[in-house]
Amino acid sequence: KKLALEMDNFRQSANNLVAVKQSMSIEVRRKFLFGDWASPPADMTSEERIAAAKGLELNTTGIQNDDELLRFLEVTKQTAEKGITVTWYWEESENRRQSHDNLYLGKWVPYADSVAAQFEYYHAQGQLGFVEVDVKGRVTSKGSDHENGTAYAADLAQMKQINVKTGSERDMLRVETAAAPSGAPMLQRKDSYMVQ
Repeated sequence: KKLALEMDNFRQSANNLVAVKQSMSIEVRRKFLFGDWASPPADMTSEERIAAAKGLELNTTGIQNDDELLRFLEVTKQTAEKGITVTWYWEESENRRQSHDNLYLGKWVPYADSVAAQFEYYHAQGQLGFVEVDVKGRVTSKGSDHENGTAYAADLAQMKQINVKTGSERDMLRVETAAAPSGAPMLQRKDSYMVQ
C-alpha cells in the first residue's frame, strides 16, 4: 500500500515534467567539459580523460599513454580558452609533395592533432627542447610510407623534425589562427614562424 501511495504521489508531482533531448555543439561541449562544472584535466581520472576526449570528438588514434592524453586535453583546453587554433606542420621534400592531398602553402604537411598537441604542450610552457614522438598510426596524409621509421625527435627551439633512425632533418612550422565562434579556424593568421 505504501509503495502504491508513493507511486501515485510521484505521478501527480511529475504531471508537468517535460524532457527535452538536444545535441550539443562542439563549442558547448568544450564549455561543459572545461568550464565551471568540469575538473581540470590533471584532476580527472584516466577514465574521465578518455570520456572527455570522446565527448570533445578528439582523434586519439595513436595516443600511447595517459600522459599523452592529458597533454592533448590540456592543449585543447588552453587553445579553446584563448580562442585560437594551432596547427603544426613538417616540410615535405619537393619530389614527394604530389603524393600528399593536404598540403599547406604547397609544401607543409600537418601533424595529426594528437602529435601536434605534444609539441604545443611544451611550446606553450616555453620548454623548447626536444620532444620525442612516434607517429605510427597518426599520419594525416596518404603520401607517408614510413620506410625510414616512425620515431622522431622534434627540436622545438630550432623547429626541426629529426628522424631517430636516419638522422634526417626537416623544417617544422607552427601556425596559430584565431578561432571562429564554432571552433573552426578563421582565415586571419595571428602568428606563425619557422626557424631555418
